[in-house]
Amino acid sequence: RFKVVKDDGKKITRDCGWVATNPNNRCTFDGVDTTCRSTCGMCDTCEDTALRFKVVKDDGKKITRDCGWVATNPNNRCTFDGVDTTCRSTCGMCDTCEDTALRFKVVKD
Repeated sequence: RFKVVKDDGKKITRDCGWVATNPNNRCTFDGVDTTCRSTCGMCDTCEDTALRFKVVKDDGKKITRDCGWVATNPNNRCTFDGVDTTCRSTCGMCDTCEDTALRFKVVKD
């Protein structure tokens, strides 16, 4: 799931399932196409999402991070649930094409 900041400043939380209901519009939001790869038809690209996302650590604590943070310790951080499909390049998952299950933030222009 991710947050979209609408034109009126209101924040709403959504996920790749929401993107799938209107991909022609929603895949154009910055970073969504590389986060919801399957939904947005971006399976042939291997790049990390530019969006920040929520990670649940082993101790159950939720933290918001990005793929740059994952890259500083990929052997450990790519094992957190959903990180490997969100940071495909960093985690060596270029052969997979899955939408992330992680929550992430998007700003709608």
